[in-house]
Amino acid sequence: MHIGGREMSSIRIIRQPGYQDFLRAHVVMLDGKKIGKIRSGESKDFLVPAGQHDLCLKIDFCGSKKSSFTLKDGETRTFYVRSALVGAKICLSFFYLIFAPNSYLVLE
Repeated sequence: MHIGGREMSSIRIIRQPGYQDFLRAHVVMLDGKKIGKIRSGESKDFLVPAGQHDLCLKIDFCGSKKSSFTLKDGETRTFYVRSALVGAKICLSFFYLIFAPNSYLVLE
């Protein structure tokens, strides 16, 4: 897609379905600014300018670690997000909330 004579790049976020937080949206943060939300099982594309970026997802005061990446003009980069609380780890939810809030979500 061309905008203002320049080809735009994009990021695709795929949120894997799961029972953790399935009723709540994750906030997509690019370079410290909210660019949208994504719900359980959704896949969304976001237009972003080419260049260096930092991406993370948030839910309340928890979220993912920051992922730094560079996009070329016209490039699409895909990221997957899921809860870190799968299986027996669900018992560690208070640990993540208090001691590892930026590891509550996994961004790959």
